[in-house]
Amino acid sequence: MGKGLVLIAVCLGAFSLFIALLSLGGSAPGGGAAIGEPGPTGTTGPTGPTGAVGPTGSTGPTGSPGPTGTQGPQGDKGLTGDTGPTGEPGPTGTTGPTGTTGPQGTQGPQGTQGPTGTTGPTGPTGTTGPQGTIGPQGTTGPTGTTGPTGTQGPIGTTGPTGTTGPTGTTGPTGTTGPTGIPCGVTVYGASYDLEATKSNIGTSFIDIYTSSAGYRMVNFTQYTTYRVLYYVNKIGAGTQSWQLVLTNSTVICLVNDAGATGEKTLDSGWINNSGATLLAGELSFRPQGKSTTAGDDPVFHGYQMLLK
Repeated sequence: MGKGLVLIAVCLGAFSLFIALLSLGGSAPGGGAAIGEPGPTGTTGPTGPTGAVGPTGSTGPTGSPGPTGTQGPQGDKGLTGDTGPTGEPGPTGTTGPTGTTGPQGTQGPQGTQGPTGTTGPTGPTGTTGPQGTIGPQGTTGPTGTTGPTGTQGPIGTTGPTGTTGPTGTTGPTGTTGPTGIPCGVTVYGASYDLEATKSNIGTSFIDIYTSSAGYRMVNFTQYTTYRVLYYVNKIGAGTQSWQLVLTNSTVICLVNDAGATGEKTLDSGWINNSGATLLAGELSFRPQGKSTTAGDDPVFHGYQMLLK
């Protein structure tokens, strides 16, 4: 390409020279002066800039394959592949004849004793043996406390009056002793017969009378038993309870009535005046009542205390 550019430059220089000669008034041969000899070739001008690169031509057709080359050397051996699955077992062969028994070897040393096994279940109970002879009688235990005295039976009919005996001689008059309490004779210690209706009596003990008029006082000295009778009309389905309360809050003669409704006389029974139930000296008390059903409406007619 560099030589082509030089040739183009030379042609351009010659053409420029020709135009210059025409401008000087030269004429064609035969009519004027003859054209002189070309002057010497001028120096080559500088190389012009490189033109832009033309577009890439289309790819020519693929040539036919060349001859096969010689085989290269064998490569290294690859890794061993995984083991394939095991094949199905072949059929079992026939059993060969049993060989003769060899001589018995010498007995080896005895092994150590193993651990004791767990205890087995208990066997069934054996039949009962004959009854043994009776042992000696034990000592008698302490005497139990005396139960409450039963209610007094009815008074028997009066027997016939006997004949009057002869009057004896009158002896000297003795000194008068203190008046005692007749033995075994029941006396009324206290009573109160003021009626009171206890509407919605409640489930906690309440006083039957709201004033001090309901209090009574008894001197329990010299009495060995006491008893209380309550006169009530039971109205309601609950278990109704009645008691006397001393001024020191001690409760006596509690009676629980779980029976049917209606007019009743409830009896505490005779209570021994001793031990835990001992009452001594002058004591004041008042009646109280309650029910297991708060809405019961019993009527309290009064009460009576008996002493002996």
